[in-house]
Amino acid sequence: MASAADAGRIAAQLWPGAIVALEELRGGITNLNYKASGPDGTYVLRLFGQHAELLAIDRVNEEAATSTAAKLGIGAELITSAPDEGYLVTRFLPGQQVTPQQMHSPEMLTRVAETLRTLHQGPAIPGTIDPFAAVDFYRQNAMARGVDPGDNYSWARPIAEQIKRTVDFTIIAPCHGDLLTANFIDLDGRLHLVDWEYAGMSDPRFDLANFSVNHGFSAEEDQELVRLYYGAPDARAAAAVRLLRFMSAFREAMWSVLQQAISELDFDFGQYAAEQFAKMRAAAAGEAFRTAAELLETVPSATVAGAPRTGSVGGGGRR
Repeated sequence: MASAADAGRIAAQLWPGAIVALEELRGGITNLNYKASGPDGTYVLRLFGQHAELLAIDRVNEEAATSTAAKLGIGAELITSAPDEGYLVTRFLPGQQVTPQQMHSPEMLTRVAETLRTLHQGPAIPGTIDPFAAVDFYRQNAMARGVDPGDNYSWARPIAEQIKRTVDFTIIAPCHGDLLTANFIDLDGRLHLVDWEYAGMSDPRFDLANFSVNHGFSAEEDQELVRLYYGAPDARAAAAVRLLRFMSAFREAMWSVLQQAISELDFDFGQYAAEQFAKMRAAAAGEAFRTAAELLETVPSATVAGAPRTGSVGGGGRR
């Protein structure tokens, strides 16, 4: 497990002879992150957590996604990356953390939609985000290490299969895949995204769903997010987002189950898994979920819903 001593050693290698102050940035539950302040600037030194391959993390892909985001103007500048040595360095973004409450405001929702649209219309990045495959992958690795997800998995898996058929999940655009509040930085009137280790090509509606379920959006808020993102109301896209919220929570819950078996961080992954399973079940409860499923099952799709339509606003889809 990486430690403060490792951070000091790597900082000495990166900035030989310089006095570099290291301050741990708390809140991550996969990696250790430090703010590194030296004579030539301020950076974030990210020490990778162990067992990345079991969590479906590819550090080379993370490096590429981080670099792409910076070029798009929605991410921190990549300074250097050393996957084999276990670290990545970006320039520190001296902005403000966005609060969960702010994410519900019309102004912030507009900015989130613009940021995600910029990403989804950007160049392809390596890797994929397939939540339907991820839940099975995490279960397999957890079970092999003696951690059983229990009845939650067996209850959720048939629902996941139904959702997969219904939404026509299509991997067509670069996506972030981990849109927690802490991964947004507000800097100079523009939102930036950090922590790209779970990024990859995916269905843009999954990013919208991931953002929605992480912030407890209502069906009406989903519709507004979709309207802002696509440039016009889209009942089918909003319905797909409503169903994919379930998959986002399901994936996060299974990720947490696996972390119980492999993580060395001082964090209660059992409690976190229970919270995510509860969020998953809540996502499938209520009239909004049933209505969304019925709409997608009864109204045929003429085109694949994903990236914003040509002519829409803006153009032509942990930690």
